[in-house]
Amino acid sequence: MYANGSAEAAPAEAAREDYIAPEFAKVAGLSFDAWRSSLRESMPITCERDIEGDLRKFVGDRLDKQLMWQTLKDGERGIRRIAMWQQEAEPKEENLGKVRLLALVELGDALNGHVGVVHGGFSAALLDDLLGQTTMQEARARGISGAPLTASLDLKYKHPVMANATYLVRTQVETLEPREGRGPPSWNVRLTATIYDAAGHVCVEAKSRYVLKTFK
Repeated sequence: MYANGSAEAAPAEAAREDYIAPEFAKVAGLSFDAWRSSLRESMPITCERDIEGDLRKFVGDRLDKQLMWQTLKDGERGIRRIAMWQQEAEPKEENLGKVRLLALVELGDALNGHVGVVHGGFSAALLDDLLGQTTMQEARARGISGAPLTASLDLKYKHPVMANATYLVRTQVETLEPREGRGPPSWNVRLTATIYDAAGHVCVEAKSRYVLKTFK
């Protein structure tokens, strides 16, 4: 069980004929602020992360610009706002994941492919970045050091992601296992992710493998 008492969701849940959107994703008509308030009421305050502080640490003093959290977050027409919660569970087996993230993201209209529809490549980039953050938090929860590197990302687009709207992204670590071979320790991290709209529709589903790698 996670920190808010919710059970772990089954993969590819939207493929079931009896699928019902989870309560945390059924907020039709709510604004970013109202949805954030609803999530705050359903989870312990300790789950919410200082996302702006985290992003400042993540970006650091680099001279170039990080795509997601600098280039696309500059102005009101890209990524407008983001809030994030981290939940941890003690798995029944050592190789099962501990960490799940929920990220509430408000988007403008400068990320589109078709008119009014957010480009699928942006959805992929958003999920890749949040899956990387989830991998980092899993490593910290386990006392492991290493760099998270994307090995694969498999997406299924199920419902349009529309501009000028707010979405909830859920990512979670499914398994973490050591990689065999010579050299410094490294791990295979398998994750899943889902983008929900405010009506509870599953917009995008993803499965991913990261390599958590240490270097000499």
